[in-house]
Amino acid sequence: MALWGCSEPTDPPVSPDAGSPPTEPAKATLHVATWNLKDFPATSEAPARVAAAMQALDADVIAVQEVADPAAFQTLVNAMPGYQGVLGTPQSVNPPIRVGLLWRTSAVTLGTSEELFTASPLFPRPALRADFGVAGVGARFSVMTVHLKAGTTQADEQQRIDSARVLVEQLDAIENAGEDEVLLLGDFNEAFGDRRAAEFFGIFEGDAGNTVLSRALEQSGQVTFIPARIVLDHMVSTPGLKEEIGTSAPSVVTGLAAPADGGTALSDHHPVRLELVFSEQR
Repeated sequence: MALWGCSEPTDPPVSPDAGSPPTEPAKATLHVATWNLKDFPATSEAPARVAAAMQALDADVIAVQEVADPAAFQTLVNAMPGYQGVLGTPQSVNPPIRVGLLWRTSAVTLGTSEELFTASPLFPRPALRADFGVAGVGARFSVMTVHLKAGTTQADEQQRIDSARVLVEQLDAIENAGEDEVLLLGDFNEAFGDRRAAEFFGIFEGDAGNTVLSRALEQSGQVTFIPARIVLDHMVSTPGLKEEIGTSAPSVVTGLAAPADGGTALSDHHPVRLELVFSEQR
């Protein structure tokens, strides 16, 4: 049988001493999410139900806010095989809510974690930062989760603006210490339609070159805070994550906060999820 076609120029034979051609670096795709769990646990069934929802969310690193009961959080982690978790310090007033992180141990390895702004009046709930190694590729990145001051008064908004300046200084300090791939995420309690939103989000972007990734949510008409139908849950990336994020944009995952079966809502916030692709370090 004869095959007909347009012939292509052929490369000269490779000398046995020329070595193998270079291979493409390995890649690892991760999903990072943030979810305000609203006074977790709202009911005794909440840990199991939230665990099932998080497994459906299928994220490798999950930042959470408004965890009121550490024992219930441990029950949640125990109900998610292959995950570990850590909690921050609660706020000083009731309810004793705080931020936390969960991560899939087959996808990332925890390096160090630390609480930030524990003595600052600007942060009613201390922030939590963790450094992760990405399995299989040798890459590293840092995650910082926050739950900023709520409220709509001028004083509330000024406090959020002041906290934004401190957060940018912290991002700069992390980068200057050698970790330039940082994702800041959580409940910022600031919507794009708020009176001083341009000033607030401009602080993150400004001269620092960070990107407010959650602008894409507003532009596409998505919402994260269900009662007011606005975006309060945000993600900000440093310039070092530009390649890993590529053309990805955060997305709101609906159907988890308010189950279709009519059961008690797990939260008044939808989770937000982002895909990142890390390349092998050589």
